[in-house]
Amino acid sequence: MKRLVKKSESIIINYIKECFASTPLAEDFGDYIPFLAYLGEKEFCMSNLKMIEKSLNDGFYYNVHFSAKRWFGKYIFSVEYNTDLLLGLVELYRILGFHEALEIAKKMINSLEKFCIKENQIYSILIPPMKKSLPIMRGLTGVYIELLVDMYKLTLNERYLKIAESLSIGFIEMKFFKKHGLFPKSYLLKFNFLNLFWKSSKIVRIFKENTSIINGLLAVYGETNNVKLKHAILSWAENVKEKLISDENIVYGIYDVSKDKKYEPALTFNFPIIDLFCDCYKIFKDKMYLETSKNIADFWLQNQSRIGLFPLYPNRRETYQDTITDMIISLFKLHECCGKKKYLNSALRALKGMLEYHVLNISVDVFSGQPLINKTKNKYVALLLKPVIYYSSGKKIYEDETLFKILRDR
Repeated sequence: MKRLVKKSESIIINYIKECFASTPLAEDFGDYIPFLAYLGEKEFCMSNLKMIEKSLNDGFYYNVHFSAKRWFGKYIFSVEYNTDLLLGLVELYRILGFHEALEIAKKMINSLEKFCIKENQIYSILIPPMKKSLPIMRGLTGVYIELLVDMYKLTLNERYLKIAESLSIGFIEMKFFKKHGLFPKSYLLKFNFLNLFWKSSKIVRIFKENTSIINGLLAVYGETNNVKLKHAILSWAENVKEKLISDENIVYGIYDVSKDKKYEPALTFNFPIIDLFCDCYKIFKDKMYLETSKNIADFWLQNQSRIGLFPLYPNRRETYQDTITDMIISLFKLHECCGKKKYLNSALRALKGMLEYHVLNISVDVFSGQPLINKTKNKYVALLLKPVIYYSSGKKIYEDETLFKILRDR
């Protein structure tokens, strides 16, 4: 196993360096640069950073593609698509001490505060030519809360923590959260009655929208001990258990509040709850979180194949590459929390299966490892460095802050 991991690490590093040497992936910067930084690739990291810096305007990277751009082009931008860039910048400074990365991160946050943060909320949709933002909440912007706490801890500038705490309060004081105990995919912050006619404002998507916000709340609570946030996190967790977890301990990723129905029992939505509830257990010492994580994991362990892979859906053959990568990390965390070897053994079997069958193809047959989709997504290849780093480091996620930060899925 050690030889396989070491060989795979070298192959993946060289592959990623070749892919992104001249064309860095700015919108997914946090999906590859922290791992290269941790593994000592300083020259590559600095080169990527300099190229990205040249592509920024107003502190943002505007050249991202999302559905609304088809109609509005350069006249619309959603700030949720820069969270991975900010994460990469933060980790470059944390790991390698690149002050250039810190300065770019500061500029982005300054622009976010100037153009998009209003009344304890992030107005997610920005009109770049006018420097105006629209009062639309998007759950993915919750990542900024956690990253603001990171910036506070790295710089000791209390302004970042104050912004993060005010945004946290803004999320939990939303009418939707007070009624349902969950967060909508999107929400109009003004003219609330219009939400009655907008489908996205009735849909709860557990990952990444809800988990992004809760991870932010956890980070703020860790620095402030704000009791309101603790109660909000517990309320959210109880509503997840009631509305999104089945009697078979499967997490459903989509919940329609207008129909009181849940959908999508994919692994994509299960590993994040295992992961997040482990974090909650470590912070609050409430065994409810740990038992829920174990129950979900136990269901998926029954679906793990002989070659170590997990299907995307229960009792199906197809896999999806990055969901297994992050499931491995969740199982490592669960093992650290409860000490049960079956979770460690499952994670190691999955890692071996990934490195043997699932490095380049985004989907394979869970039983044979034969490719089902002959397509490579480069950032998914890079993300495989996460369990590789954990295995090789010999460290514990909950005992090493840098390891915890680079292994998180945001």
